[in-house]
Order: sequence, then C-alpha cells, then structure tokens
Amino acid sequence: MTFAAIQPEMKEALALLQKWYKDGLIDPEFVTSENSSGYWAHSQAFYNGRIGLTGKGAHYHWRTELDPANPADKGGGSYEQFKKSQPNGTVVLGKPAVGPQGKSGTPQWDISSTPVGITTKAAKDPRKVETLLKMVETAATDFDYYVAIRKGTKDVDYKLESDRYVNLITDSNNPVEKRGIDIFHVLVANDFYKKINGKFNYDYADKNFKYNGYSPVFVPPVDSYTKYLASLYKLTLETYFKIITGEPPVSAFDDYVQKFRSGGGDAIEKEANEALAANKAGK
Repeated sequence: MTFAAIQPEMKEALALLQKWYKDGLIDPEFVTSENSSGYWAHSQAFYNGRIGLTGKGAHYHWRTELDPANPADKGGGSYEQFKKSQPNGTVVLGKPAVGPQGKSGTPQWDISSTPVGITTKAAKDPRKVETLLKMVETAATDFDYYVAIRKGTKDVDYKLESDRYVNLITDSNNPVEKRGIDIFHVLVANDFYKKINGKFNYDYADKNFKYNGYSPVFVPPVDSYTKYLASLYKLTLETYFKIITGEPPVSAFDDYVQKFRSGGGDAIEKEANEALAANKAGK
C-alpha cells in the first residue's frame, strides 16, 4: 500500500494541469469548487455554462434517458437541474481519459459496500457485536428487512407504483433519518438496492458506463493514520492548488513528497502495510 498523491505520475499530471490553467482551459475559480451550494453532486458552474466538463455525481445523477414507465420522470437529478438552467442544452456522456502509459479508469465508488464500523466501546460487548453482525447479514439476505431499514413502512413512508418505491413524506422538516430510516445503510451495490432504487437506472448504467475503474483499497485502522492524515491532507491540497495555478514551479512537487513522507506519510505506510500483512497471515 502506498499513497497515490506522491507518485511520479502525479507530478506529470500536475504539469499538464498547470499548462491547461495557463492556457485558460481551467476555471480560475476551481479552488472554490464547482458545487457552490446544496447537494454534493450538483455543479452550478456546469449548469450555468461557466465550465463545459464535470465529473460531479454518479450515473443516476446524469441519466439523460427518461423512464417510459414513469410519466413524471425528468431524468437524473443533475440532468434535471441542468435542463432547468439550459432548456436547449445537451449533455454528452464522456469516457475516462487515457494517460500516456495507457492507464485509464475512474474510482469505483461503492464497489464492495458502504463502511460499517463498530466502536471500540461496542466491541467490548459480545452481545452488541453479535446483534450488529446479524443486522448486516439480514440486510443482505432478507428483502423485506432491507426495505424496512431503507424505505420505512409501506403506505406510510413510501408507496409502490409499478415496482417503483415512491416516497410519501417529502417534508424537509421530517427527514427519513429523524424517522429512523436509512440509518443502518449497508451493502449498497447489491440486487436489493438495485430493485428498490430502480432497475431502469442500472440498465442505463450498464449501457453507458461499463468502463474499467480502480477499486478502493481497504486498510486496517492504524494509529498513525489518525495522527497524521489531517495535516497530510492539508499539505497535499495546498501544494496541488499552488502548482496548478503556477505559484511555484512543478519541481516543487519533489519538496512536497519529502515533507509528506517525513510528516507522517512513511509512518502510515509502514504501519498500514504491517497491519495488512498480519491480516493476510491470519494474525
């Protein structure tokens, strides 16, 4: 296990981004994010035509095809917002870029499951651990239970319309979490999830987004990660932003790598790799 942020390929990528920034191909306000408010997948900069390329959101946010079984369907949420701002605008789905070494792909979100953590306090009580694990197992094997924890009570919290699960309570002052729904959210990318969130969405994804990606690396929790990550994250963001905007030359990346390693990066890598090795050995 190693940090992607300090690899030599990142230096090459930053050099290209710096060139694009100088050439006026990157929005000067990119540092403040294309998402200025609201839901994380929104890109107001793209909706308003300030930028012409976005990677915000998942396949269901940018679904451009309408579900014929749902007369009220307006496409994905981000696509709907885009059309409100630009009724005559067109969205074209892109492909992951291919690098100079032929590598390509995007991070594969939720390829395994959402993280499920048990606190150290709960872990001391075998009954709590057993109960939590049973809940995870039941969520993966009992569809009715899965619907209950994700959607609530039928005809109270949701209703069925042609196999579509339609929320009945949309009052922002009465969110699902307040009603105990969607709190225990596990095993997202499974058949149960696809069924209650719309088969049409996933057929659309299979048709338009079947590309290779990078699976997340699951690393055991280590003390050095908690100790150093925040400062390393801050160092990385500041360095990347400065290099892209041309404040220091690209060669400043080398100094950044040294600071990253000595500032806790090496310690995290060492401890994490030792923990991974121990896990594989069954220790």
